[in-house]
Amino acid sequence: MRAPAEIIHFEFGGPYLGPLAITVGLPAVCYILTYICNARGCFTLRDPLSIPGFPPGTVVFSWQAVGVVIGWSLFMASSVSARVQI
Repeated sequence: MRAPAEIIHFEFGGPYLGPLAITVGLPAVCYILTYICNARGCFTLRDPLSIPGFPPGTVVFSWQAVGVVIGWSLFMASSVSARVQI
């Protein structure tokens, strides 16, 4: 008699949706929190137009940061794939 097939249960969106949500969602939350609450003040529900925005001179994008993130991702992917046999 054969054993029943084992059912694999994934949590937090499985192996694709969860990591993608963390990779995209965490930086988005950090930018949003910096945008709506900083040294100049915080967003209030009493005055919806009171969003203070980014502090003057804040750089929110740089090609150097993009290069570092892509380089780190490639490094991690190559180090993991070297240990995992497919």
